[in-house]
Amino acid sequence: MRSLSLETLPPQDTLLPVTLAAQQALARYCRSDEAAGVPGALPDRLEQYRRLARNVIADGLESAYPLTVAALDPFDWETLVYRFFAEHDCQEAQVWRMPMEFMEFVQGIAEAPGRPAGLLDKYPFLLELLFFEWTEIELYMMEDLPVPAYGPVRNWTQDTLVFHPEHRLLLFSYPVHLGKPDAEPGQYAVLAFRDPETGEVQFIDLSLTFAWLLDGLITTGCSLAAFLEQHPEAPAALLLAEAPAFFQHLSGLRFIRGARR
Repeated sequence: MRSLSLETLPPQDTLLPVTLAAQQALARYCRSDEAAGVPGALPDRLEQYRRLARNVIADGLESAYPLTVAALDPFDWETLVYRFFAEHDCQEAQVWRMPMEFMEFVQGIAEAPGRPAGLLDKYPFLLELLFFEWTEIELYMMEDLPVPAYGPVRNWTQDTLVFHPEHRLLLFSYPVHLGKPDAEPGQYAVLAFRDPETGEVQFIDLSLTFAWLLDGLITTGCSLAAFLEQHPEAPAALLLAEAPAFFQHLSGLRFIRGARR
Protein backbone atom coordinates (compact mmCIF):
# COMPACT_ATOMS: atom_id res chain seq x y z
CA MET A 1 0.00 0.00 0.00
CA ARG A 2 1.27 3.50 -0.80
CA SER A 3 0.11 6.84 0.49
CA LEU A 4 -2.04 9.07 -1.68
CA SER A 5 -0.27 12.16 -3.01
CA LEU A 6 -0.91 14.79 -5.63
CA GLU A 7 1.25 12.79 -8.02
CA THR A 8 -1.13 9.82 -7.83
CA LEU A 9 -4.23 11.87 -8.71
CA PRO A 10 -5.23 12.39 -12.34
CA PRO A 11 -4.99 15.97 -13.58
CA GLN A 12 -8.25 17.84 -14.07
CA ASP A 13 -7.93 17.85 -17.84
CA THR A 14 -8.09 14.04 -17.95
CA LEU A 15 -11.76 13.94 -16.87
CA LEU A 16 -13.90 11.94 -19.25
CA PRO A 17 -16.10 14.21 -21.39
CA VAL A 18 -19.22 12.60 -19.95
CA THR A 19 -18.01 13.28 -16.39
CA LEU A 20 -17.18 16.92 -17.16
CA ALA A 21 -20.55 17.40 -18.85
CA ALA A 22 -22.34 15.94 -15.82
CA GLN A 23 -20.45 18.28 -13.45
CA GLN A 24 -21.28 21.32 -15.58
CA ALA A 25 -24.93 20.31 -15.83
CA LEU A 26 -25.14 19.94 -12.06
CA ALA A 27 -23.55 23.37 -11.60
CA ARG A 28 -26.03 24.96 -14.02
CA TYR A 29 -28.91 23.37 -12.15
CA CYS A 30 -27.68 24.59 -8.76
CA ARG A 31 -27.13 28.13 -10.02
CA SER A 32 -30.05 28.75 -12.33
CA ASP A 33 -32.74 26.08 -11.86
CA GLU A 34 -31.99 24.84 -15.36
CA ALA A 35 -32.87 21.16 -15.74
CA ALA A 36 -29.77 19.24 -14.83
CA GLY A 37 -29.92 16.52 -17.45
CA VAL A 38 -27.60 14.28 -15.46
CA PRO A 39 -28.28 10.66 -16.38
CA GLY A 40 -29.44 8.63 -13.42
CA ALA A 41 -29.77 11.63 -11.09
CA LEU A 42 -32.75 11.60 -8.75
CA PRO A 43 -34.74 14.88 -8.65
CA ASP A 44 -35.08 14.86 -4.85
CA ARG A 45 -31.32 14.38 -4.45
CA LEU A 46 -30.53 17.12 -6.95
CA GLU A 47 -32.67 19.54 -4.99
CA GLN A 48 -30.55 18.89 -1.90
CA TYR A 49 -27.36 19.76 -3.79
CA ARG A 50 -28.92 23.00 -4.98
CA ARG A 51 -30.11 23.92 -1.49
CA LEU A 52 -26.71 23.21 0.07
CA ALA A 53 -24.81 25.12 -2.61
CA ARG A 54 -27.02 28.18 -2.27
CA ASN A 55 -26.82 28.08 1.50
CA VAL A 56 -23.02 28.11 1.37
CA ILE A 57 -23.07 31.25 -0.77
CA ALA A 58 -25.85 32.99 1.18
CA ASP A 59 -24.39 32.20 4.59
CA GLY A 60 -20.90 33.27 3.54
CA LEU A 61 -22.12 36.63 2.23
CA GLU A 62 -24.36 37.30 5.23
CA SER A 63 -21.41 36.65 7.55
CA ALA A 64 -19.21 38.98 5.51
CA TYR A 65 -21.74 41.80 5.18
CA PRO A 66 -23.91 41.95 8.33
CA LEU A 67 -24.27 45.74 8.18
CA THR A 68 -25.35 45.64 4.55
CA VAL A 69 -27.85 42.88 5.29
CA ALA A 70 -29.32 45.01 8.09
CA ALA A 71 -29.48 48.14 5.93
CA LEU A 72 -31.21 46.60 2.90
CA ASP A 73 -34.72 45.36 2.49
CA PRO A 74 -34.59 41.54 2.75
CA PHE A 75 -36.01 41.13 -0.76
CA ASP A 76 -33.35 43.44 -2.25
CA TRP A 77 -30.54 41.61 -0.45
CA GLU A 78 -31.80 38.18 -1.47
CA THR A 79 -32.17 39.35 -5.07
CA LEU A 80 -28.56 40.51 -5.17
CA VAL A 81 -27.34 37.22 -3.68
CA TYR A 82 -29.44 35.19 -6.12
CA ARG A 83 -28.15 37.16 -9.11
CA PHE A 84 -24.56 36.79 -7.93
CA PHE A 85 -24.97 33.03 -7.54
CA ALA A 86 -26.67 32.65 -10.91
CA GLU A 87 -24.68 35.08 -13.05
CA HIS A 88 -21.17 35.43 -11.66
CA ASP A 89 -18.36 32.98 -12.34
CA CYS A 90 -16.15 33.21 -9.25
CA GLN A 91 -12.44 33.40 -10.02
CA GLU A 92 -11.02 33.12 -6.52
CA ALA A 93 -10.16 29.69 -5.15
CA GLN A 94 -10.20 30.96 -1.54
CA VAL A 95 -13.72 31.17 -0.11
CA TRP A 96 -12.87 34.12 2.15
CA ARG A 97 -12.24 36.24 -0.95
CA MET A 98 -15.69 35.55 -2.41
CA PRO A 99 -17.20 38.66 -0.73
CA MET A 100 -14.77 40.82 -2.73
CA GLU A 101 -16.17 39.37 -5.95
CA PHE A 102 -19.70 39.99 -4.67
CA MET A 103 -18.82 43.63 -4.00
CA GLU A 104 -17.39 44.00 -7.52
CA PHE A 105 -20.43 42.24 -8.98
CA VAL A 106 -22.85 44.61 -7.23
CA GLN A 107 -20.80 47.58 -8.40
CA GLY A 108 -20.97 46.27 -11.95
CA ILE A 109 -24.74 45.86 -12.02
CA ALA A 110 -25.36 49.09 -10.09
CA GLU A 111 -23.33 51.22 -12.49
CA ALA A 112 -24.10 49.41 -15.75
CA PRO A 113 -26.42 50.90 -18.39
CA GLY A 114 -29.93 49.64 -17.76
CA ARG A 115 -29.08 48.90 -14.12
CA PRO A 116 -31.88 47.73 -11.82
CA ALA A 117 -34.15 50.70 -11.33
CA GLY A 118 -33.60 52.43 -8.05
CA LEU A 119 -30.75 50.31 -6.64
CA LEU A 120 -28.39 53.21 -5.94
CA ASP A 121 -31.30 55.64 -5.76
CA LYS A 122 -32.76 53.59 -2.94
CA TYR A 123 -29.39 52.82 -1.33
CA PRO A 124 -26.90 55.53 -2.36
CA PHE A 125 -24.52 54.30 0.35
CA LEU A 126 -24.55 50.67 -0.84
CA LEU A 127 -21.17 50.51 -2.59
CA GLU A 128 -19.38 52.31 0.23
CA LEU A 129 -20.96 50.09 2.87
CA LEU A 130 -19.86 46.97 1.00
CA PHE A 131 -16.35 48.37 0.62
CA PHE A 132 -16.20 49.26 4.31
CA GLU A 133 -17.14 45.74 5.37
CA TRP A 134 -14.80 44.14 2.83
CA THR A 135 -11.92 46.29 4.12
CA GLU A 136 -12.33 44.71 7.55
CA ILE A 137 -12.09 41.23 6.05
CA GLU A 138 -9.11 42.14 3.89
CA LEU A 139 -7.17 43.67 6.78
CA TYR A 140 -7.96 40.78 9.10
CA MET A 141 -6.80 38.19 6.56
CA MET A 142 -3.80 40.00 5.09
CA GLU A 143 -0.27 38.69 5.52
CA ASP A 144 1.92 40.15 8.25
CA LEU A 145 3.94 43.12 7.02
CA PRO A 146 7.42 44.02 8.28
CA VAL A 147 7.77 46.94 10.69
CA PRO A 148 10.88 49.15 10.59
CA ALA A 149 13.08 49.26 13.66
CA TYR A 150 11.77 51.71 16.24
CA GLY A 151 12.27 52.90 19.78
CA PRO A 152 10.48 55.15 22.26
CA VAL A 153 9.17 58.50 21.05
CA ARG A 154 11.06 61.36 22.66
CA ASN A 155 9.59 64.26 20.74
CA TRP A 156 6.25 64.00 18.91
CA THR A 157 7.12 66.94 16.70
CA GLN A 158 10.72 66.19 15.77
CA ASP A 159 10.83 62.37 15.72
CA THR A 160 10.00 60.38 12.61
CA LEU A 161 7.14 58.17 13.68
CA VAL A 162 6.74 54.51 12.72
CA PHE A 163 3.16 53.66 11.79
CA HIS A 164 1.72 50.17 11.79
CA PRO A 165 1.83 49.09 8.13
CA GLU A 166 -1.33 46.95 8.18
CA HIS A 167 -3.78 49.76 7.65
CA ARG A 168 -6.00 51.66 5.22
CA LEU A 169 -6.94 55.32 5.14
CA LEU A 170 -10.48 55.59 3.77
CA LEU A 171 -12.59 58.49 2.56
CA PHE A 172 -16.37 58.05 2.33
CA SER A 173 -19.31 60.13 1.18
CA TYR A 174 -21.54 58.48 3.80
CA PRO A 175 -20.66 57.75 7.47
CA VAL A 176 -20.93 53.99 7.03
CA HIS A 177 -18.26 53.45 9.70
CA LEU A 178 -20.46 55.18 12.28
CA GLY A 179 -23.45 52.94 11.67
CA LYS A 180 -25.29 55.76 9.89
CA PRO A 181 -25.21 54.84 6.21
CA ASP A 182 -28.39 56.77 5.41
CA ALA A 183 -27.13 60.06 6.90
CA GLU A 184 -26.57 63.15 4.79
CA PRO A 185 -23.67 62.81 2.33
CA GLY A 186 -20.45 64.66 3.04
CA GLN A 187 -16.79 63.79 3.50
CA TYR A 188 -15.87 61.28 6.18
CA ALA A 189 -12.34 60.03 6.85
CA VAL A 190 -11.54 56.74 8.57
CA LEU A 191 -8.39 55.00 9.70
CA ALA A 192 -8.68 51.21 9.58
CA PHE A 193 -5.89 49.03 10.96
CA ARG A 194 -5.24 45.57 12.34
CA ASP A 195 -4.19 45.60 15.98
CA PRO A 196 -0.66 44.15 16.10
CA GLU A 197 -1.38 42.30 19.37
CA THR A 198 -4.97 41.10 19.11
CA GLY A 199 -5.36 40.89 15.34
CA GLU A 200 -8.70 42.68 15.58
CA VAL A 201 -9.49 45.38 13.04
CA GLN A 202 -10.15 48.83 14.46
CA PHE A 203 -11.78 51.83 12.80
CA ILE A 204 -10.96 55.36 13.94
CA ASP A 205 -13.06 58.32 12.84
CA LEU A 206 -10.78 61.15 11.69
CA SER A 207 -11.15 64.78 10.88
CA LEU A 208 -10.20 65.59 7.30
CA THR A 209 -7.23 67.60 8.55
CA PHE A 210 -5.77 64.74 10.56
CA ALA A 211 -6.51 62.27 7.77
CA TRP A 212 -4.53 64.50 5.40
CA LEU A 213 -1.72 64.77 7.95
CA LEU A 214 -1.51 61.02 8.54
CA ASP A 215 -1.48 60.31 4.84
CA GLY A 216 1.31 62.82 4.33
CA LEU A 217 3.47 61.55 7.19
CA ILE A 218 3.06 57.91 6.16
CA THR A 219 3.77 58.67 2.50
CA THR A 220 6.80 60.90 3.01
CA GLY A 221 8.32 59.33 6.12
CA CYS A 222 8.89 62.81 7.56
CA SER A 223 8.61 64.12 11.08
CA LEU A 224 5.77 66.52 11.80
CA ALA A 225 8.12 69.49 11.83
CA ALA A 226 9.72 68.54 8.51
CA PHE A 227 6.37 67.87 6.90
CA LEU A 228 5.01 71.27 7.91
CA GLU A 229 8.07 72.94 6.44
CA GLN A 230 7.27 71.26 3.13
CA HIS A 231 3.64 72.38 3.29
CA PRO A 232 3.40 76.07 4.19
CA GLU A 233 -0.31 75.99 3.30
CA ALA A 234 -1.03 73.69 6.25
CA PRO A 235 -2.55 75.06 9.48
CA ALA A 236 0.79 74.74 11.30
CA ALA A 237 -0.25 76.38 14.55
CA LEU A 238 -3.25 74.09 14.91
CA LEU A 239 -1.31 70.93 14.06
CA LEU A 240 1.64 71.74 16.31
CA ALA A 241 -0.78 72.34 19.18
CA GLU A 242 -3.08 69.34 18.66
CA ALA A 243 -1.11 66.69 16.78
CA PRO A 244 1.04 65.50 19.74
CA ALA A 245 -2.06 64.50 21.74
CA PHE A 246 -3.52 62.87 18.63
CA PHE A 247 -0.29 60.90 18.11
CA GLN A 248 -0.24 59.79 21.74
CA HIS A 249 -3.81 58.52 21.33
CA LEU A 250 -2.79 56.50 18.25
CA SER A 251 0.23 55.21 20.14
CA GLY A 252 -2.04 53.94 22.91
CA LEU A 253 -4.03 52.09 20.24
CA ARG A 254 -0.75 50.58 18.91
CA PHE A 255 -1.12 52.20 15.49
CA ILE A 256 1.96 54.34 16.12
CA ARG A 257 4.63 51.83 17.09
CA GLY A 258 7.32 54.31 18.12
CA ALA A 259 10.01 56.52 16.59
CA ARG A 260 12.31 55.41 13.78
CA ARG A 261 15.79 54.42 14.92
